[in-house]
Amino acid sequence: MTIQQRSFSDPWPAPTVTWGKPPWVMSGTSLTAWYEIDIDFVRDLISRSFEPVVGPNGGVPTRSRYYIIDYTPRDVSDEMRQQLSGRFIETVIAFKGSIAGVPGEYSAFMWTDDEPYRC
Repeated sequence: MTIQQRSFSDPWPAPTVTWGKPPWVMSGTSLTAWYEIDIDFVRDLISRSFEPVVGPNGGVPTRSRYYIIDYTPRDVSDEMRQQLSGRFIETVIAFKGSIAGVPGEYSAFMWTDDEPYRC
């Protein structure tokens, strides 16, 4: 058996434009859908520390949310505002449950189209 090694480059400094300091002004649109996914699928997919909630149909309540967000830093010069403002699109899939007794959601899958936002 051959073990394949991977190497990763040092992420610092980040290869993208730095975000401005908060506060930020954000506006946009979001769409959310709730549905249930098979509990065995969720248990096989994510950490064993996660205890999924069982919904009324026997599955795990699952949230898919899609965002289109425009953002701009509030307390910067006009030049910096132009450089650091933008838009990102994001999708998140999360499962309802708890970890160590703390209820919440486990955001298992996240996608965005914006490089600075990813960093």
